[in-house]
Amino acid sequence: MIPPGNSGYAAVNHYPTPGESGDPAKCRDLLARTGRTGITLKFPFRTNSVHKLIAQSIAQNLDACGVKTELTPDPGGSFYSSTLSTPARAREGTWDIAAPGWVPDWYGNNGRSIIQPLFDGRAYGPNSTNYGGYDNPQVNALIDAALTAPDAQRAAGYWQQADQKIMEDAAIVPLLNRAQTTYHSSRLHGTFFLPTTAAYDLSRVFIA
Repeated sequence: MIPPGNSGYAAVNHYPTPGESGDPAKCRDLLARTGRTGITLKFPFRTNSVHKLIAQSIAQNLDACGVKTELTPDPGGSFYSSTLSTPARAREGTWDIAAPGWVPDWYGNNGRSIIQPLFDGRAYGPNSTNYGGYDNPQVNALIDAALTAPDAQRAAGYWQQADQKIMEDAAIVPLLNRAQTTYHSSRLHGTFFLPTTAAYDLSRVFIA
């Protein structure tokens, strides 16, 4: 779940499928075993950029598994500020699944900008970024261990363990790691990429 370049990253695929193209038949079989058939999920989506297309693609994949979706546009900036960050809206049935994006504030020793805000169950509530209300005491303890680790290397180990546990619980389905292409002159140095702006940190660049 943790993307490359970030603390705790490990190239582990917890749910491999032939050709990495999914396995709708297995999905339908697993659902049939639970007795949970005829599922319909309410799915709000952002209306800017390519988010509608992403939602439609996810809906098609779910349909192949026998899961229906009700796609609803969520415009006006309310997707994050109101819909996802208000637990009561999920409890009252406003939404069941969503496809938010998340960008770490910096690369390197940054588990607290990925794992902690998204999966610390103790922080769940109004205005929380733990959108799904995930709460696992083991993960919470690993977060504490990482935050108090004496060095970045040991912190990365705890973040990685938390990542593995979260993926075992299937608390999230990572779909995209959107890369950014940037160019610069060979004379430009100090080109430190900031994921939050998808550009270089202009306070650090210099020409030589």
